[in-house]
Amino acid sequence: LYMQTELAKIVGFNGNSMAQLISFLLKYNFTEHHFENATQLVGGIDAVLWLGCRNDNKTIVQVEVAYAGEKSIESYSSSVKNPYLLSMPKGLFCSGLPEAKTPVSFPSKFEMSFDYTDVGGKIVHDIDMYYNGNERILSMRLNAVTDKDVPFVGNASIPKGLTNINIIHDFQYGFQYLLDAENNVCMGVGAIDEKFGNVEMLNASTKEIDLKEPAKLFLIAADAKFYSAGRRNVDSVPFDVYVTKVNSTPTTSTVIEMLFTTENWVAESAVAPFLHSIIQYHKDQSNKEKKTIIRVHSFKNGSAAETQKASLSIYPCLKLVEDSYLYVYVKNATLKDLEKLGIGRVREGLREAVAHVAGVSVLRIANFFEFAGEIDKLEM
Repeated sequence: LYMQTELAKIVGFNGNSMAQLISFLLKYNFTEHHFENATQLVGGIDAVLWLGCRNDNKTIVQVEVAYAGEKSIESYSSSVKNPYLLSMPKGLFCSGLPEAKTPVSFPSKFEMSFDYTDVGGKIVHDIDMYYNGNERILSMRLNAVTDKDVPFVGNASIPKGLTNINIIHDFQYGFQYLLDAENNVCMGVGAIDEKFGNVEMLNASTKEIDLKEPAKLFLIAADAKFYSAGRRNVDSVPFDVYVTKVNSTPTTSTVIEMLFTTENWVAESAVAPFLHSIIQYHKDQSNKEKKTIIRVHSFKNGSAAETQKASLSIYPCLKLVEDSYLYVYVKNATLKDLEKLGIGRVREGLREAVAHVAGVSVLRIANFFEFAGEIDKLEM
Protein backbone atom coordinates (compact mmCIF):
# COMPACT_ATOMS: atom_id res chain seq x y z
CA LEU A 1 0.00 0.00 0.00
CA TYR A 2 1.37 3.43 -0.95
CA MET A 3 0.08 6.74 0.40
CA GLN A 4 1.48 10.15 -0.45
CA THR A 5 3.87 11.26 2.28
CA GLU A 6 2.18 14.63 2.77
CA LEU A 7 -1.29 13.11 3.10
CA ALA A 8 -0.05 10.41 5.46
CA LYS A 9 1.56 13.05 7.63
CA ILE A 10 -1.60 15.17 7.74
CA VAL A 11 -3.85 12.36 8.89
CA GLY A 12 -1.19 10.67 11.02
CA PHE A 13 -1.16 7.33 9.19
CA ASN A 14 2.05 5.28 9.28
CA GLY A 15 0.81 1.85 8.20
CA ASN A 16 1.70 -0.08 5.07
CA SER A 17 -1.23 -2.40 4.45
CA MET A 18 -4.85 -2.12 3.33
CA ALA A 19 -6.01 -3.70 6.59
CA GLN A 20 -4.18 -1.04 8.63
CA LEU A 21 -5.63 1.73 6.48
CA ILE A 22 -9.19 0.43 6.86
CA SER A 23 -8.74 0.09 10.62
CA PHE A 24 -7.30 3.61 10.76
CA LEU A 25 -10.19 5.11 8.79
CA LEU A 26 -12.81 3.39 10.93
CA LYS A 27 -11.27 4.85 14.10
CA TYR A 28 -10.37 8.26 12.67
CA ASN A 29 -12.13 11.22 14.27
CA PHE A 30 -13.77 12.82 11.27
CA THR A 31 -15.63 16.07 11.76
CA GLU A 32 -18.32 14.82 9.42
CA HIS A 33 -18.99 11.50 7.76
CA HIS A 34 -21.61 10.38 5.31
CA PHE A 35 -22.62 7.06 3.75
CA GLU A 36 -24.20 7.25 0.31
CA ASN A 37 -27.25 4.99 -0.01
CA ALA A 38 -26.88 4.83 -3.76
CA THR A 39 -24.09 3.88 -6.11
CA GLN A 40 -22.11 6.17 -8.36
CA LEU A 41 -19.41 5.79 -10.97
CA VAL A 42 -15.88 6.18 -9.64
CA GLY A 43 -13.30 5.91 -12.38
CA GLY A 44 -15.83 4.05 -14.47
CA ILE A 45 -16.66 1.55 -11.71
CA ASP A 46 -20.15 1.31 -10.24
CA ALA A 47 -19.34 1.68 -6.54
CA VAL A 48 -20.81 2.36 -3.11
CA LEU A 49 -19.30 5.53 -1.73
CA TRP A 50 -18.38 6.46 1.84
CA LEU A 51 -17.22 10.01 2.60
CA GLY A 52 -15.28 11.35 5.55
CA CYS A 53 -14.23 14.94 6.22
CA ARG A 54 -11.83 16.43 8.77
CA ASN A 55 -11.38 20.17 9.42
CA ASP A 56 -8.79 21.24 12.02
CA ASN A 57 -8.69 24.93 10.95
CA LYS A 58 -5.37 24.40 9.20
CA THR A 59 -6.01 21.59 6.81
CA ILE A 60 -9.21 20.16 5.40
CA VAL A 61 -9.02 16.47 4.49
CA GLN A 62 -11.77 14.62 2.64
CA VAL A 63 -11.57 10.85 2.27
CA GLU A 64 -13.56 8.91 -0.29
CA VAL A 65 -13.79 5.14 0.05
CA ALA A 66 -15.45 3.35 -2.86
CA TYR A 67 -16.43 -0.30 -2.51
CA ALA A 68 -16.60 -2.23 -5.76
CA GLY A 69 -18.44 -5.53 -5.98
CA GLU A 70 -18.63 -8.60 -8.19
CA LYS A 71 -21.46 -6.99 -10.17
CA SER A 72 -19.49 -3.82 -10.92
CA ILE A 73 -19.14 -2.94 -14.56
CA GLU A 74 -15.73 -2.99 -16.18
CA SER A 75 -13.88 0.29 -15.98
CA TYR A 76 -13.80 2.40 -19.13
CA SER A 77 -11.19 4.75 -17.68
CA SER A 78 -7.60 4.06 -18.75
CA SER A 79 -6.42 5.55 -15.45
CA VAL A 80 -7.98 2.68 -13.47
CA LYS A 81 -5.83 -0.45 -13.59
CA ASN A 82 -6.97 -3.76 -12.10
CA PRO A 83 -9.36 -2.44 -9.42
CA TYR A 84 -9.49 -4.63 -6.32
CA LEU A 85 -12.81 -6.19 -5.41
CA LEU A 86 -13.33 -6.16 -1.67
CA SER A 87 -14.96 -9.44 -0.68
CA MET A 88 -14.82 -12.19 1.90
CA PRO A 89 -11.63 -14.26 1.45
CA LYS A 90 -12.21 -17.78 0.18
CA GLY A 91 -12.22 -20.53 2.78
CA LEU A 92 -13.39 -18.36 5.68
CA PHE A 93 -16.65 -18.82 7.57
CA CYS A 94 -18.70 -15.96 9.04
CA SER A 95 -20.85 -16.97 12.01
CA GLY A 96 -24.22 -15.35 12.64
CA LEU A 97 -25.28 -14.88 9.03
CA PRO A 98 -28.87 -15.89 8.15
CA GLU A 99 -29.37 -19.45 6.97
CA ALA A 100 -30.05 -19.94 3.27
CA LYS A 101 -31.36 -22.99 1.44
CA THR A 102 -29.18 -24.28 -1.39
CA PRO A 103 -30.90 -24.38 -4.82
CA VAL A 104 -30.82 -28.18 -4.99
CA SER A 105 -30.06 -31.05 -2.63
CA PHE A 106 -28.83 -34.58 -3.16
CA PRO A 107 -31.58 -37.04 -4.14
CA SER A 108 -31.75 -40.60 -2.81
CA LYS A 109 -30.67 -42.03 -6.15
CA PHE A 110 -28.24 -40.45 -8.60
CA GLU A 111 -25.33 -40.90 -10.98
CA MET A 112 -22.46 -38.43 -10.77
CA SER A 113 -19.22 -37.97 -12.68
CA PHE A 114 -16.65 -35.62 -11.19
CA ASP A 115 -12.97 -34.97 -10.60
CA TYR A 116 -11.60 -34.76 -7.07
CA THR A 117 -8.57 -32.48 -6.77
CA ASP A 118 -6.21 -32.70 -3.80
CA VAL A 119 -4.47 -29.33 -4.09
CA GLY A 120 -1.74 -30.11 -1.55
CA GLY A 121 -1.13 -33.60 -2.89
CA LYS A 122 -1.06 -32.28 -6.45
CA ILE A 123 -3.25 -35.06 -7.80
CA VAL A 124 -6.60 -35.27 -9.60
CA HIS A 125 -8.87 -38.31 -9.27
CA ASP A 126 -11.54 -38.96 -11.92
CA ILE A 127 -14.55 -40.60 -10.28
CA ASP A 128 -17.82 -42.09 -11.55
CA MET A 129 -20.31 -42.72 -8.77
CA TYR A 130 -23.66 -44.48 -8.65
CA TYR A 131 -25.68 -44.02 -5.46
CA ASN A 132 -28.93 -45.84 -4.70
CA GLY A 133 -30.30 -45.14 -1.24
CA ASN A 134 -33.39 -47.26 -1.89
CA GLU A 135 -31.41 -50.45 -2.55
CA ARG A 136 -28.52 -49.23 -0.32
CA ILE A 137 -25.96 -49.73 -3.08
CA LEU A 138 -22.94 -47.59 -3.92
CA SER A 139 -20.57 -48.01 -6.85
CA MET A 140 -17.38 -45.98 -7.28
CA ARG A 141 -15.05 -46.18 -10.24
CA LEU A 142 -11.84 -44.26 -9.67
CA ASN A 143 -8.12 -44.21 -10.26
CA ALA A 144 -6.12 -45.49 -7.29
CA VAL A 145 -2.55 -44.21 -7.07
CA THR A 146 0.02 -45.83 -4.80
CA ASP A 147 1.13 -43.75 -1.79
CA LYS A 148 -1.60 -41.16 -2.39
CA ASP A 149 -4.78 -40.49 -0.45
CA VAL A 150 -7.68 -41.84 -2.47
CA PRO A 151 -11.02 -40.05 -1.90
CA PHE A 152 -13.82 -42.04 -0.25
CA VAL A 153 -11.45 -45.00 0.23
CA GLY A 154 -10.26 -43.80 3.64
CA ASN A 155 -7.94 -46.29 5.33
CA ALA A 156 -9.41 -49.31 3.58
CA SER A 157 -7.17 -51.82 1.84
CA ILE A 158 -7.37 -52.22 -1.92
CA PRO A 159 -5.44 -54.66 -4.13
CA LYS A 160 -1.97 -53.42 -5.04
CA GLY A 161 -1.14 -52.74 -8.65
CA LEU A 162 -4.61 -51.52 -9.60
CA THR A 163 -4.70 -48.12 -11.25
CA ASN A 164 -8.39 -48.16 -12.07
CA ILE A 165 -10.72 -49.82 -9.60
CA ASN A 166 -14.47 -50.32 -9.33
CA ILE A 167 -15.74 -50.62 -5.75
CA ILE A 168 -19.30 -51.84 -5.28
CA HIS A 169 -20.90 -51.95 -1.84
CA ASP A 170 -24.21 -53.73 -1.25
CA PHE A 171 -25.29 -52.68 2.24
CA GLN A 172 -28.55 -54.58 1.95
CA TYR A 173 -26.62 -57.87 2.10
CA GLY A 174 -23.25 -56.67 3.42
CA PHE A 175 -21.09 -57.61 0.42
CA GLN A 176 -18.16 -55.74 -1.08
CA TYR A 177 -17.04 -56.35 -4.65
CA LEU A 178 -13.68 -55.11 -5.97
CA LEU A 179 -13.13 -55.17 -9.72
CA ASP A 180 -10.34 -54.19 -12.05
CA ALA A 181 -12.31 -51.53 -13.91
CA GLU A 182 -9.87 -51.50 -16.82
CA ASN A 183 -10.22 -55.20 -17.65
CA ASN A 184 -13.52 -55.99 -15.86
CA VAL A 185 -11.87 -58.68 -13.74
CA CYS A 186 -13.07 -59.59 -10.24
CA MET A 187 -10.36 -58.89 -7.66
CA GLY A 188 -12.20 -59.87 -4.52
CA VAL A 189 -15.52 -60.49 -2.77
CA GLY A 190 -16.05 -60.16 0.95
CA ALA A 191 -17.69 -58.25 3.76
CA ILE A 192 -17.82 -54.47 3.44
CA ASP A 193 -14.67 -52.91 4.88
CA GLU A 194 -15.78 -50.43 7.55
CA LYS A 195 -12.74 -48.24 6.83
CA PHE A 196 -14.14 -47.01 3.52
CA GLY A 197 -15.21 -43.37 3.52
CA ASN A 198 -18.77 -44.13 2.42
CA VAL A 199 -19.41 -46.37 5.46
CA GLU A 200 -21.22 -44.99 8.51
CA MET A 201 -20.60 -46.80 11.78
CA LEU A 202 -23.93 -47.08 13.60
CA ASN A 203 -22.73 -49.23 16.50
CA ALA A 204 -19.02 -49.79 17.11
CA SER A 205 -19.53 -52.64 19.58
CA THR A 206 -21.76 -54.68 17.25
CA LYS A 207 -20.02 -53.46 14.07
CA GLU A 208 -23.35 -52.32 12.64
CA ILE A 209 -22.75 -50.21 9.54
CA ASP A 210 -24.80 -48.50 6.86
CA LEU A 211 -24.41 -46.45 3.71
CA LYS A 212 -23.79 -42.78 4.43
CA GLU A 213 -26.38 -40.30 3.27
CA PRO A 214 -25.19 -38.19 0.30
CA ALA A 215 -24.89 -35.09 2.49
CA LYS A 216 -22.58 -36.94 4.90
CA LEU A 217 -20.62 -38.33 1.99
CA PHE A 218 -19.92 -34.98 0.34
CA LEU A 219 -20.61 -32.42 3.08
CA ILE A 220 -19.45 -34.41 6.15
CA ALA A 221 -22.66 -33.62 8.06
CA ALA A 222 -26.26 -34.35 7.04
CA ASP A 223 -27.59 -31.32 8.93
CA ALA A 224 -25.09 -28.74 7.65
CA LYS A 225 -26.57 -25.22 7.59
CA PHE A 226 -25.47 -22.90 4.78
CA TYR A 227 -25.54 -19.15 4.28
CA SER A 228 -25.38 -17.28 1.00
CA ALA A 229 -21.95 -15.75 0.35
CA GLY A 230 -22.89 -13.87 -2.81
CA ARG A 231 -21.50 -14.66 -6.23
CA ARG A 232 -18.14 -15.68 -7.62
CA ASN A 233 -16.88 -15.72 -11.18
CA VAL A 234 -15.14 -18.89 -12.36
CA ASP A 235 -13.81 -18.76 -15.92
CA SER A 236 -16.04 -15.71 -16.52
CA VAL A 237 -19.16 -17.63 -15.44
CA PRO A 238 -21.02 -16.34 -12.34
CA PHE A 239 -21.95 -18.82 -9.61
CA ASP A 240 -23.95 -18.48 -6.40
CA VAL A 241 -21.81 -19.44 -3.40
CA TYR A 242 -23.14 -21.16 -0.25
CA VAL A 243 -20.90 -21.68 2.77
CA THR A 244 -21.03 -23.85 5.90
CA LYS A 245 -18.61 -25.04 8.57
CA VAL A 246 -18.45 -28.48 10.15
CA ASN A 247 -16.48 -29.11 13.34
CA SER A 248 -15.36 -32.74 13.15
CA THR A 249 -13.66 -32.56 16.56
CA PRO A 250 -12.96 -29.71 19.01
CA THR A 251 -9.67 -29.06 17.18
CA THR A 252 -10.47 -29.96 13.56
CA SER A 253 -12.94 -28.33 11.20
CA THR A 254 -13.89 -28.04 7.54
CA VAL A 255 -15.26 -24.99 5.73
CA ILE A 256 -17.36 -26.07 2.73
CA GLU A 257 -18.30 -23.94 -0.26
CA MET A 258 -20.91 -25.10 -2.78
CA LEU A 259 -21.09 -23.30 -6.12
CA PHE A 260 -24.30 -23.38 -8.18
CA THR A 261 -25.19 -21.79 -11.49
CA THR A 262 -27.12 -18.55 -11.02
CA GLU A 263 -29.78 -19.63 -13.50
CA ASN A 264 -31.35 -22.87 -14.67
CA TRP A 265 -29.09 -24.95 -16.88
CA VAL A 266 -30.09 -27.83 -19.12
CA ALA A 267 -28.45 -31.14 -18.18
CA GLU A 268 -29.87 -34.08 -20.15
CA SER A 269 -33.63 -33.82 -19.50
CA ALA A 270 -33.33 -31.73 -16.33
CA VAL A 271 -33.67 -27.94 -16.23
CA ALA A 272 -32.48 -26.57 -12.89
CA PRO A 273 -29.58 -24.80 -11.16
CA PHE A 274 -26.52 -26.99 -11.70
CA LEU A 275 -24.03 -27.91 -8.98
CA HIS A 276 -20.66 -26.78 -10.34
CA SER A 277 -18.28 -27.65 -7.52
CA ILE A 278 -17.77 -28.38 -3.83
CA ILE A 279 -14.66 -26.82 -2.27
CA GLN A 280 -13.47 -27.96 1.15
CA TYR A 281 -10.89 -26.29 3.40
CA HIS A 282 -9.82 -28.79 6.08
CA LYS A 283 -7.96 -27.63 9.19
CA ASP A 284 -6.22 -30.10 11.49
CA GLN A 285 -5.12 -29.84 15.14
CA SER A 286 -2.09 -27.72 14.22
CA ASN A 287 -4.25 -25.33 12.17
CA LYS A 288 -2.70 -26.63 8.95
CA GLU A 289 -5.07 -26.29 6.02
CA LYS A 290 -5.73 -28.82 3.26
CA LYS A 291 -7.85 -27.89 0.26
CA THR A 292 -9.84 -30.30 -1.89
CA ILE A 293 -12.11 -29.54 -4.84
CA ILE A 294 -14.92 -31.64 -6.29
CA ARG A 295 -15.75 -30.37 -9.78
CA VAL A 296 -18.89 -31.90 -11.23
CA HIS A 297 -18.93 -33.01 -14.89
CA SER A 298 -22.37 -34.59 -14.99
CA PHE A 299 -25.17 -35.31 -12.55
CA LYS A 300 -28.28 -37.38 -13.19
CA ASN A 301 -31.13 -37.52 -10.71
CA GLY A 302 -32.42 -41.08 -10.74
CA SER A 303 -35.08 -40.73 -8.03
CA ALA A 304 -37.92 -40.66 -10.52
CA ALA A 305 -36.49 -43.47 -12.64
CA GLU A 306 -38.20 -46.82 -12.40
CA THR A 307 -35.13 -48.98 -12.91
CA GLN A 308 -31.54 -49.43 -11.86
CA LYS A 309 -28.49 -48.36 -13.79
CA ALA A 310 -28.06 -50.99 -16.51
CA SER A 311 -24.25 -50.99 -16.54
CA LEU A 312 -23.92 -51.73 -12.81
CA SER A 313 -22.89 -55.37 -12.70
CA ILE A 314 -20.87 -57.76 -10.54
CA TYR A 315 -21.06 -60.49 -13.18
CA PRO A 316 -17.28 -61.21 -13.15
CA CYS A 317 -17.54 -61.95 -9.42
CA LEU A 318 -20.45 -64.40 -9.70
CA LYS A 319 -19.88 -68.15 -9.57
CA LEU A 320 -21.84 -69.78 -12.36
CA VAL A 321 -23.35 -73.27 -12.09
CA GLU A 322 -25.77 -75.20 -14.28
CA ASP A 323 -28.86 -73.79 -12.63
CA SER A 324 -27.56 -70.22 -12.52
CA TYR A 325 -29.94 -69.07 -15.22
CA LEU A 326 -33.57 -68.08 -15.04
CA TYR A 327 -35.78 -68.10 -18.13
CA VAL A 328 -38.64 -65.64 -18.57
CA TYR A 329 -41.12 -66.42 -21.35
CA VAL A 330 -42.72 -63.46 -23.04
CA LYS A 331 -46.51 -63.73 -23.36
CA ASN A 332 -48.85 -61.51 -25.35
CA ALA A 333 -45.84 -59.70 -26.81
CA THR A 334 -42.80 -60.35 -28.97
CA LEU A 335 -39.19 -59.28 -28.66
CA LYS A 336 -39.95 -56.74 -31.36
CA ASP A 337 -42.57 -55.23 -29.07
CA LEU A 338 -40.06 -55.14 -26.23
CA GLU A 339 -37.48 -53.51 -28.46
CA LYS A 340 -39.92 -50.72 -29.20
CA LEU A 341 -40.46 -50.26 -25.48
CA GLY A 342 -36.73 -50.54 -24.84
CA ILE A 343 -35.00 -53.85 -24.11
CA GLY A 344 -32.75 -52.16 -21.57
CA ARG A 345 -35.73 -50.83 -19.67
CA VAL A 346 -37.37 -54.28 -19.67
CA ARG A 347 -34.16 -55.94 -18.47
CA GLU A 348 -33.76 -53.61 -15.54
CA GLY A 349 -37.41 -53.83 -14.59
CA LEU A 350 -37.12 -57.62 -14.55
CA ARG A 351 -33.88 -57.41 -12.61
CA GLU A 352 -35.56 -55.57 -9.74
CA ALA A 353 -38.78 -57.61 -9.84
CA VAL A 354 -37.02 -60.99 -9.80
CA ALA A 355 -34.52 -59.92 -7.13
CA HIS A 356 -37.24 -58.68 -4.80
CA VAL A 357 -39.36 -61.82 -5.23
CA ALA A 358 -36.36 -64.13 -4.78
CA GLY A 359 -35.00 -62.16 -1.84
CA VAL A 360 -31.57 -61.62 -3.37
CA SER A 361 -29.53 -58.58 -4.29
CA VAL A 362 -30.36 -56.88 -7.58
CA LEU A 363 -26.63 -57.10 -8.31
CA ARG A 364 -26.88 -60.89 -8.62
CA ILE A 365 -29.27 -60.66 -11.58
CA ALA A 366 -26.97 -60.14 -14.55
CA ASN A 367 -25.93 -61.16 -18.06
CA PHE A 368 -29.17 -61.04 -20.03
CA PHE A 369 -29.79 -62.90 -23.29
CA GLU A 370 -32.77 -62.64 -25.63
CA PHE A 371 -34.00 -65.54 -27.75
CA ALA A 372 -36.44 -65.11 -30.63
CA GLY A 373 -38.28 -68.19 -31.84
CA GLU A 374 -41.66 -69.84 -31.65
CA ILE A 375 -41.71 -68.62 -28.05
CA ASP A 376 -39.74 -65.51 -27.24
CA LYS A 377 -37.86 -65.67 -23.98
CA LEU A 378 -35.35 -63.75 -21.89
CA GLU A 379 -32.52 -65.50 -20.08
CA MET A 380 -30.80 -63.99 -17.03
